[in-house]
Amino acid sequence: MTKKATSAATAAPLRRLAENFVQTRTQQFPQDLQHLSDEKIQHLFHELQVQQIELEMQHDHLNQAQADLEASREEYFDLYDLAPVGYLTLTDLGLIRQANLTAAELLGVTKDTLINRMLTSFIWPKDVDSYYLHLKNLFVTGKKQVFEIRLQRHGDRHFWTRIETTAMRDSEDNPLCRLVISDISAHRQAEEALSESENRLRIALEAAHIGDWELDLIQGKASWSLRYGQIFGLGRPLPDNSSADEFLEFVHPEDRPRVDASLKESTESCREWYSEFRIIRPDREVRWVWARGSFFKDNWGRVGKMFGMVADITEQKMAEAKLKRSEERQRNLERNSLAGKIRDLDDKIESSLEMQLGKSTVIQNIIRDIKKLASTDFSLIIEGETGTGKSLIANIIHNLSERAQGPFIVLDLSVIPENLVESELFGYEKGAFTGADIRKKGYFEIANGGTVFIDELQNMSPFIQKKILIVVDEKRFYPVGSNHPVQSDMRIIGATNTNIKKAVKEQKFREDLYYRLSEATLKLPPLRDRRDDIRFFIQKFLLEVSSELDKPIRTIDDQVFIFLRQQQWPGNVRELKNVIRRAVLFCESNTLTLEDVIRVLSETNVSPESVITHGLHRQFIPLSMSEAEKYAIKMALSYTGGNKTRAAAALQITLKTLLTKIKKYSL
Repeated sequence: MTKKATSAATAAPLRRLAENFVQTRTQQFPQDLQHLSDEKIQHLFHELQVQQIELEMQHDHLNQAQADLEASREEYFDLYDLAPVGYLTLTDLGLIRQANLTAAELLGVTKDTLINRMLTSFIWPKDVDSYYLHLKNLFVTGKKQVFEIRLQRHGDRHFWTRIETTAMRDSEDNPLCRLVISDISAHRQAEEALSESENRLRIALEAAHIGDWELDLIQGKASWSLRYGQIFGLGRPLPDNSSADEFLEFVHPEDRPRVDASLKESTESCREWYSEFRIIRPDREVRWVWARGSFFKDNWGRVGKMFGMVADITEQKMAEAKLKRSEERQRNLERNSLAGKIRDLDDKIESSLEMQLGKSTVIQNIIRDIKKLASTDFSLIIEGETGTGKSLIANIIHNLSERAQGPFIVLDLSVIPENLVESELFGYEKGAFTGADIRKKGYFEIANGGTVFIDELQNMSPFIQKKILIVVDEKRFYPVGSNHPVQSDMRIIGATNTNIKKAVKEQKFREDLYYRLSEATLKLPPLRDRRDDIRFFIQKFLLEVSSELDKPIRTIDDQVFIFLRQQQWPGNVRELKNVIRRAVLFCESNTLTLEDVIRVLSETNVSPESVITHGLHRQFIPLSMSEAEKYAIKMALSYTGGNKTRAAAALQITLKTLLTKIKKYSL
């Protein structure tokens, strides 16, 4: 209770007490005053003065209590009028006796015009009967009535209200009732929208054959829709005491642990739950379903309920299984077809490699190694004599690898001056040195994503070896004049025509660089170790050169094959190709003969005695001694270009060779 209320409550008793005291004393004085002594009269006079002071104090107290009471009444009426709900006081017949400002505003009228009007004039006609029924129950039972009806706002449409009625009586004991009116239009609209949304959802779920369910995780109770029951094969209605555990009883035993574990995990983490699993209906039919659920917390933050949906996906699963089998069959067909194409491609690749490298047994092993090396990204060193095709092999490996779309850069570092190595290999920034007007990319940056072929490794200086080692180690480098490294993803293939391991032992080649470059090695045999390929290369080069020179040479004398097969070919395939090219150039007929070949051999390393000896052996008709001498001299002069001294020396060697062979055959 406030201070103002306390003052108002005590003011009335104090006033009555003061009035009674004054009246009593006034009645006593006329009777007793004539018998009192002066001393007694003086005492009474003093007592009257004290009482006068007390009365004045009580009067001040009464004035303050009266002021507090007035202020309290004003505050009460302000709160009453401006309350967020409407207040009405009605008679038992429904006549409005009192109203606050909020009630008048709700009904669209002023407070003065609202008094002494029937409330039914503001009630929506369809709700009048409901209003009278609750009013009757209020006065009969005396119990508070709470109900919802629609009221008509003056000059406007109706709105929904919630009304609480309480029975009371006035000072003359006449029955009254107090109404508390709350505008719930927004609430009802939200409810109607929610109801409409639920109806739409229900229609959508029914159309999609989806059932919904609810689990009370605190009480352990469950409820579900009719469609849910149909999916699970439940013909009976849902009992009131249904348990959440009943759900797991339908889950297939093989899927139950997984479903139970996922449910518990989702509950503990309060995350949305989703699962696909099998169920067993009461008729023992196995069906596939998917289920999804969301969790909701109560006012205490506990996970209280779980709402979800379930749908039968058996037909979908069967279709997926059928499609999977079909796709598997298609994949097998495609796999077999692809395997066949790969075999054909391998055959074509192998055939292509054979057309470039040869068909001997030795080279077939090399081709197999090339395919294996192309499938990796190893650094590689190719060893082989000059002219064995090291650059060609490196290019083939690049084209067969996953780097085929990248560049193939060929470097011979022995021809690059040391003062230009860094700028050529790593590039440079604009202004890095005098003359650097633009930024230039180096070979290693250009080779990003591709292959770098370094020829003649053994000729690299120690300075260049050190630079290459850093790039191989870190896969990055600094252009000249730059503080920012450039990354480069490249494969390095090196080539050498010497024994690189010997160079390492002699400390002419860095051991650490050798081991980084030699993740794999490939040794190419010289042509003399695969003589079966000589005939192939002769025919190959003949076709290439005759097409290049537009000469109709299509056949080769067999003696050419026999003769060239016997040579050592220190320059290997490159040397053989040069011999055939020159021979075709000077050939005057449609057939390449031994004479055409011999004509160009003076510039090669072919021994003169082998030429003359082979020329004598090719004569199938026996010759006389004089004829043989003339023929031998003719071939010697042809070989030496008319130089008699050299021809005489060649004839002496040839004679010794012939005598040796004659002696051998005679034995």
